[in-house]
Amino acid sequence: ETRVRVRFQDQVEAYKLRIPMFRDVLHQYKHTLHRDAILPTDGDFAIMDVFQAIFNASPNQTITEDDFKPAADILPELVDAWRSFVDERLAESVVGASASVEKNTRATSLHLATTFFQCSRCEKPLPYPAILSHRCLRQDSNWWQKSTDDLQKRLLQELSSLPWNDEHATPKLHNAASRVSRAAVDACGLDASMTTAEEMDAVDARFACTVCSCSGFNRTVFACMTWRGFVSASSWSCSIS
Repeated sequence: ETRVRVRFQDQVEAYKLRIPMFRDVLHQYKHTLHRDAILPTDGDFAIMDVFQAIFNASPNQTITEDDFKPAADILPELVDAWRSFVDERLAESVVGASASVEKNTRATSLHLATTFFQCSRCEKPLPYPAILSHRCLRQDSNWWQKSTDDLQKRLLQELSSLPWNDEHATPKLHNAASRVSRAAVDACGLDASMTTAEEMDAVDARFACTVCSCSGFNRTVFACMTWRGFVSASSWSCSIS
């Protein structure tokens, strides 16, 4: 048992030496992208096979920046693979996991104006792709305090980064937000089964909320908002006008 603990600690110390090089690789890559680019977390990258092979190399093996170069060269492909994986999980929440549903139908479903996911923590309605960068799904405030004998989890602790939506169920649809967004699409005379969020943005309509209205001085003032603002306000039982 003592030997096992010593080997465990040796590997953790090796992680500490390799993490700065790992972060430098990611920093250089991110520097080439638009600042709003949606990427895996550092934790997501760290548990990918190509990086696991480097991190878990023998503590006696000297790892240099050159050892990270093959992984650095395929970062765009790794990001694409990650995006495909999480997109598929999210699409299953919208159209189901049936193999009979065509791939392009799954992909299109994520972009519909009626597609909103619900954060299991803050319950905020989240459209796609905003859900991929939502803070609640990229951290766990209590996780870092848990001791672990699992090397992969210890690596993530040393990185202070969890994989996206780690150990959580696939986010569910926000039924209230989806219902209100459907009403907004219908009010614009569009087909809710086909209209995308981008198309609704282009319409640029304003919606008046009868719940948020106030009367006085012989007039009624309505709270007006974009369709996205109206969907967010649906949490307070707003009604469309």
